[in-house]
Amino acid sequence: MGFFNRAPAPPPSRTVIGPKTTLKGALSSRQDIEVQGAVEGPLRCKATVIVVAGGHVQGELDCVTLSCEGSASGKADVSGLSRFGETATWDGDLSTARLSVSEGARLTGTIRALTTKP
Repeated sequence: MGFFNRAPAPPPSRTVIGPKTTLKGALSSRQDIEVQGAVEGPLRCKATVIVVAGGHVQGELDCVTLSCEGSASGKADVSGLSRFGETATWDGDLSTARLSVSEGARLTGTIRALTTKP
């Protein structure tokens, strides 16, 4: 098959918790998770957790990247970037390697910067 005959790569897959859905219990994924509704319980993700405006996560969160425009509370361990947009609220303990907070975001609790080994 020639270079120009290749099919385009499929879009990355993502698990979506819809806006009228509440998931109670443990959730684990190797792909991105987008929370439009609510997740109550431990959430483990080997990729990015996206909490959109109106979405809510409550419980333990363990992921590579966190992008939050909604609300989240509990304890989070983020090995990469934690980004809080202008509509985000956070209440709890956050450990993260990198942090980005937009004007208007509200963070309450403790934040611990993870250090990387040289």
